[in-house]
Amino acid sequence: MDKASERVSVIAAAIACIGAVASAFIPALYTYSSRDKELDIELVKIGVGILRADPKEAQTNGAREWAVDIIEQYSRRRFSPRARSELLQYQLNYAGYTDYSPFDCTYNPGGKVTCSYPSGITPPSKQAPPPH
Repeated sequence: MDKASERVSVIAAAIACIGAVASAFIPALYTYSSRDKELDIELVKIGVGILRADPKEAQTNGAREWAVDIIEQYSRRRFSPRARSELLQYQLNYAGYTDYSPFDCTYNPGGKVTCSYPSGITPPSKQAPPPH
């Protein structure tokens, strides 16, 4: 076998090894990144849960500050100074919702949420039963 053939064989083997490593590394990196994002979401949920507690309890002050910091860090969004102050002083009355809700919701001062069906949609209790 001549030297040119040997070089081509070595280069082909090196490319195959690099391809094998990359094909194992890329899915592992994707899995790690996805799991890391899931953990970020869970930390934000924990922060929101802490902010739902009554801020009048003295032992929650440090936890509330931590919760606001965690939410800012893992959501990658900063609260305005006013919003931050309100989150530290007032209980967050967040019941959870989805963007696909059929309700029109109004967020009132003090954290109260009032929801109603939008015009044109009949509440389920007033709808006719489905045909058989």
